[in-house]
Amino acid sequence: MTSIIFFFFGNFTHLSLSEFEVSIMEVMKEDILLYSNMINDLYYLGLVLQKKYKLLRYSYTFFMVGLIVTVLVFITILIYLKIGNHPIKQYHLKFS
Repeated sequence: MTSIIFFFFGNFTHLSLSEFEVSIMEVMKEDILLYSNMINDLYYLGLVLQKKYKLLRYSYTFFMVGLIVTVLVFITILIYLKIGNHPIKQYHLKFS
């Protein structure tokens, strides 16, 4: 049971509380095993964060592109309605 990294939440959720306590106590008895688990935990947390920030960056980029396109379309429609002789102009928008 000590080959599992117990400090990363995804690895111990299947254990009961008593099994988790016993496993942590076993790891804490040996300094080398404790530090090894901490090093592995930091490494795998970094990998998980790298993946999450990559997905977050994609989401933010997609949102910003959508926002810019929406604003450009809105401005284009306003210019079209103001300059053109469109029938919607007389009913919905009153420009001076």
